[in-house]
Amino acid sequence: MSPTPRGFTTLELTVVVSFLFIVCAVLVFFVDPVERAKQKRDDRILSDSREVLDSLSRFYISFGRLPWSQKVDTRELSPALSWKPLRLPEVGICADDECSVPGELIVSGKLNPRLLTSDTVWGRNGQAFIAKGPGPKSSIYACFVPEAKATRRNSDALVKINLNLEFPKSGTLASCPAGTTWVEEDVCYRCIQR
Repeated sequence: MSPTPRGFTTLELTVVVSFLFIVCAVLVFFVDPVERAKQKRDDRILSDSREVLDSLSRFYISFGRLPWSQKVDTRELSPALSWKPLRLPEVGICADDECSVPGELIVSGKLNPRLLTSDTVWGRNGQAFIAKGPGPKSSIYACFVPEAKATRRNSDALVKINLNLEFPKSGTLASCPAGTTWVEEDVCYRCIQR
């Protein structure tokens, strides 16, 4: 008589399933896919913002003015600009409020046309804002609210701005306070300047 094949016992199956569950929990804890998605979003907005600032520099070098110099009441070729979302016509990516027509940056070949439909410009998944202080030597800033914990912890790179106010006349943005709660009225922005 041959021995009958023996299967797993309930105890053995419980141990194997428990082990697999623990391994999966550890992987999710260390590889946090939500946080990685937030970091990718922040990196994309930062990259798009750099591209816009670079194109504004190239535009200024080629034409001797910034796109919004014709849209504000000034004779200055590098006037100040209060905080504006990238899709507004003043910035030069879009020519109209609906962003259905390319603006001067794209038409002049200084900016990649893909930005016209970018989430960063449309604000579908995080929005970047642009501003410039007074005077021709003042920097242009592109800022956004970061979502990734790693970006939020880097307080040296974060500033406190109020989008409803004009760009500070000093040309300096306030640093982000240490106790930021990251609720709607208490947020800091990640900014780059050119």
